[in-house]
Amino acid sequence: MSDDEIDLNKAEANNLAKIKLPRFKEKTSFYDYEDNIDDYENMESLAEATNNARLALFKVTEAINEAERKSSQAKVKYERAYRRFYLSSNEKPDSARRLRAELKCEQYEDEMIAQEQLKNELNRVSNALRLELQTLQGIGNNLRQQMRM
Repeated sequence: MSDDEIDLNKAEANNLAKIKLPRFKEKTSFYDYEDNIDDYENMESLAEATNNARLALFKVTEAINEAERKSSQAKVKYERAYRRFYLSSNEKPDSARRLRAELKCEQYEDEMIAQEQLKNELNRVSNALRLELQTLQGIGNNLRQQMRM
């Protein structure tokens, strides 16, 4: 083994010791939950809160659709880059080729993970908004019943 090979192996070991984690996307706030926790005494404030929640749900749904598109694109990008790196690698055995391709594709995998995480977070926000709308509907029904009495 020559001195050049030893230096190359040390450099590779140093690079392998450094890892990068995915940068997660920040989701924007779609609905102000704190301002909408009220005792609704009239139908106007209840209707306003319901409309705010509905609009927020529409916006979240659009954001989910966009996140799903980007997630699909990131997945395709990762898979295509992986196949290209795998086929261009000359290493033996096959497991070494696979590992080398995975290492070369980390940035694409990070993007894919970040988009999946954003999509999951937006789905949780969407579920919370659906519950909020159901709650507001229940409050509206109760308020109407009280007005009849």
